[in-house]
Amino acid sequence: MNDKEPWEMSVAELRGEQQALRALRSRTYAERVRLILIQDELADRVASTHLSTRRPMPPIQHLSVQVRRVDGVPVIAFAGEIDLATAPELDPPLRAELLKTWGPGIVVDLDQVHFLSSAGVAHLIDAGIWAADMAKSVVISVSAQVVAKVLRLANFDSAVSVCASVAEAVAKLRADTAAHRGEGRIDHTQ
Repeated sequence: MNDKEPWEMSVAELRGEQQALRALRSRTYAERVRLILIQDELADRVASTHLSTRRPMPPIQHLSVQVRRVDGVPVIAFAGEIDLATAPELDPPLRAELLKTWGPGIVVDLDQVHFLSSAGVAHLIDAGIWAADMAKSVVISVSAQVVAKVLRLANFDSAVSVCASVAEAVAKLRADTAAHRGEGRIDHTQ
């Protein structure tokens, strides 16, 4: 047995003491107390060693939102990273603009988005569903190749239109609306 106090011993010495005490299975009260002190000290040292070797958590990324109008069409521009933590932040501005606009729909500008997770894709799909329920459209503008690749891999462009620029997205939204209006007309010239 070691005559040092538990707080003066190294982790290896504490483990050795603990094993020795387990082997003896002493019946005296003093030895039981010493075993408890050694176990507590060992647990504290292992925990502090484990915690000090962990990498610090990265700072929480925030998603910024800016709403503007281009040729009368609402354009909601997001900047930052869209991941599991920030994806729910997409919903309020998208829903608000879909409800406010009297036009054919909205453009979602993802040009300043550096990362898009599957959670973000799911929220964008939800926006497309909300728009369809209101007889409106959502057109995505994305120039960042990383984000465009995620949308292609998710087969997102089969459900919602994806364009390379805001101007192209606004033109697509207007063209789709004009074509849709023309479908319901009856030709009386025949």
